[in-house]
Amino acid sequence: MQREERHSFPACRSSYLKLKNKTAMDESITTNSFQFSTPLWDKDISEITHQMSEMEGVAKVNASAQEVIIAYNGYVQTKEVLREKLENAGFTILDDTNKSRGWFQKLVQYLAKGNKEAFKGSKPDCCNPDLPKK
Repeated sequence: MQREERHSFPACRSSYLKLKNKTAMDESITTNSFQFSTPLWDKDISEITHQMSEMEGVAKVNASAQEVIIAYNGYVQTKEVLREKLENAGFTILDDTNKSRGWFQKLVQYLAKGNKEAFKGSKPDCCNPDLPKK
């Protein structure tokens, strides 16, 4: 007679399976997005998805008309190699500095620039106890 093993599962079976299947390699997964200068056609999206997912170390590829998001093993691939592969396939990629930013990111950058100019690398008066009181 075989003895049946009983396991205590967390309330959600899917979270148990995620924990069970987690390996040390999962910790090295890096995600990068590349934005295209012009919108892509459906055939281009499927071509990119196919080509990039066949590369060694690439875990997941999600492509749209505006960008491609690639999850890959950082020990096997680099952002530069992935970018070069896309450019060699004939797709024009925007620089990281040319990415279109949302209003919140623009606001934060504007505030950061203003703070840098106002404080010139030093702390604000309220945070610097060495300054004399005004």
